Amino acid sequence: MFDVYGQQLNVNLGGRYVEIDIDAEGKSQRADRIARDFLGNPIDEHFADETRLIKEAHQHFFLPSITANLKLFDDYVVKLAAAKTVSRPTLSGMKPYETINASSIRDPGFNSITRSNPALQPYSAVNVDVSFEWYFSELGALALGLFYKDIDGFVQDEVTFEEIDGWEFQVTSPINNDQHSKIKGLEVLLQQSLDDYLPEILHGFGYSANYTYTDTGNGDTNAMGWEVGFVGMSKSSYNFQIFYDIENFSTRIAFQHRDEYLKQGAGHVLTRDIYVPESDYVTWSMSYDFSDSIGITAAVNNVTNESNKEVSRELWGDNLTNLSFSGRNYNFGLKAKF
Repeated sequence: MFDVYGQQLNVNLGGRYVEIDIDAEGKSQRADRIARDFLGNPIDEHFADETRLIKEAHQHFFLPSITANLKLFDDYVVKLAAAKTVSRPTLSGMKPYETINASSIRDPGFNSITRSNPALQPYSAVNVDVSFEWYFSELGALALGLFYKDIDGFVQDEVTFEEIDGWEFQVTSPINNDQHSKIKGLEVLLQQSLDDYLPEILHGFGYSANYTYTDTGNGDTNAMGWEVGFVGMSKSSYNFQIFYDIENFSTRIAFQHRDEYLKQGAGHVLTRDIYVPESDYVTWSMSYDFSDSIGITAAVNNVTNESNKEVSRELWGDNLTNLSFSGRNYNFGLKAKF
């Protein structure tokens, strides 16, 4: 704790050392077992007989961090946080396996291999967050947050071509890219209880809203080498909710908007990038406590019964590839403490 021109500054320094031992075991098909007749047709499924695979790896990391809070006057707080973090690759990308599609057509689009990569490294990120918070009343706050992430070794699918017994196969496998992928943006948050403006009988009502803007660079690339950003990340999103929270009862209804985002980059020059278009959802939830130990919860997701869409990005526009309806989702729960 420090005193800066009469203002209180709190600083925390820390670090973690992490060791990871990986023992991966699985079964795989074998492309080198494919036998063909004189027309090139696979004559049996012997290549699909699975072979046991075992992979081992050892990884270690040091992850430093720092946080600092500076309180300005009574209503303003400036916060800084910087840290190095690591994220493990998905188990589906690491478990040893190889899936083969063999055809009599001499085109790598019809002869393909999907292969895992047990040697995938966790990807690391240097994260810097700065926030400015204004507590303009006992029941309200306005905050602006700026964030920056520098990601090293981001996991993405790589498409290569491999010749096996004179036949060319398209091979898709996850790798750690060699680029420093960058994510930066801002978030604005406003939260306000309306108790100061409403008569006492209506106390408990309030609202909150937030907006997030994200700019990315050096994310995923498709088969043509075009940068398509990060899978699952929208340019902007915002939420607005109205709540009622008093004593042992609370309820809220929320509106959520999200811009389109990339679901899958094109893995072949004959395929297309797949996007999920922008979407709007409404959710409702409530909870009621009968006592300190017993209560109930309820929620309805997708109140307006919105559809789920996927489109392929064509040169002349988007082409709808999937349209489905999951319907409203109802949840009811009973909670108890013993």
